[in-house]
Amino acid sequence: MLVWAPFLILVLCATTLAGAAQEATQTVWDGVYTEEQAARGAVLYRQACRKCHFGDLSGAGDPDATPGEVPPGLVGFAFSSRWNELSLADLFLAIARGMPSDRPGTLTPEATADVVSYILNRNAFPAGSKELPPEPERLEQILISNQR
Repeated sequence: MLVWAPFLILVLCATTLAGAAQEATQTVWDGVYTEEQAARGAVLYRQACRKCHFGDLSGAGDPDATPGEVPPGLVGFAFSSRWNELSLADLFLAIARGMPSDRPGTLTPEATADVVSYILNRNAFPAGSKELPPEPERLEQILISNQR
């Protein structure tokens, strides 16, 4: 009987932790960024992203882009069809590693979180009282979802 006790305790702890992780999962509908953060992101977007993704985030952008290269839209159907059911970490890392395209990887984690906040704001996801964290491991728990 004592042989099973450590195993049983391990199973119970794992089950409890898994349940806690599931409860902690949020979506972009839960107000995961602030208005102030989105405003900072708007300034950064105009400086680093607008050239390619255009002022309206449509991705219609850069007239000097290589033919066949059309930057993806960051609003509406273009955004929701590409990112639906992925985590904010996926979006954050795509931006952090590959953007801006002429200087990939040059945005700080804080700047990247601000730009992500701006994109969420422009897609009409509600703001909240806490800033979006600049750590991808924390963003894994936030799901991009078309459904509330």
